[in-house]
Amino acid sequence: MVKKTFQIFLALALAVALFPRLAAASGYEKARAEYFSLIANEKRFGDAEEWRKLALSYQKAQKGSAKADDALYMASVCFEKAWKIKGEDADFKSASEGYLKLAKSYKKSNLADDGLMRLAGLYEMLGDSDAQSKVLKRVIKEFPKSDMAGAAKNRLKDAGKGAVLSKVNYWSAPTYTRIVFELKGRASFVSEALPEDLQNKKPPRIFVDLNNVKLSGGCPENNAVADGLVRRIRVGQYTKDTARVVLDLDAPARYS
Repeated sequence: MVKKTFQIFLALALAVALFPRLAAASGYEKARAEYFSLIANEKRFGDAEEWRKLALSYQKAQKGSAKADDALYMASVCFEKAWKIKGEDADFKSASEGYLKLAKSYKKSNLADDGLMRLAGLYEMLGDSDAQSKVLKRVIKEFPKSDMAGAAKNRLKDAGKGAVLSKVNYWSAPTYTRIVFELKGRASFVSEALPEDLQNKKPPRIFVDLNNVKLSGGCPENNAVADGLVRRIRVGQYTKDTARVVLDLDAPARYS
């Protein structure tokens, strides 16, 4: 009887010990399900606050989880997405700190170098080539055998170099229009969809700002499309170091 009692007690003790880890695992799966629900909803997809909430869900799922590195990576990705939508410094800070923590605390994770590469991309979007180069060198030094080391070396060669936009092409299909930018050199970008402006007689539009990019002399600045989705494509040198491409639309549209 004593032996049987001990075995039951041991089983209960193991169950109690495993419970926090099981709860953490279920928290990660819940956050993952929330992620797929978010990306499938067009309205929520473009809402920065939705991405912040999801980031917090991933952060909560880190504690005691066997997927703590995955959860930290995804939390950082969500904050990055919120920053790209709203451009708020707090989101950039949360994303960058998350990627740095991932590389420091989970060096053996296959996501550590991925996080640093995403961080380098964020600095590239800001036009901070010094910070970008520093992160890329860290990838090469700390993760020399990773799948990102080669990409980091290639991007390091182009860091701080400007690109040239020579042409904007498009292909029309019944349900979508594909826009392709012909660039010489690497470039980062930010984009935003704008609603119709009735007061100023402007249609719905999408603009794409290409950072550290100049227009070539032969790049057309106004292309009529009129395919039922896109009215026309306008290209211009928005600032000294930024080329802007504007798509005038017939109706609001989702883009990726």
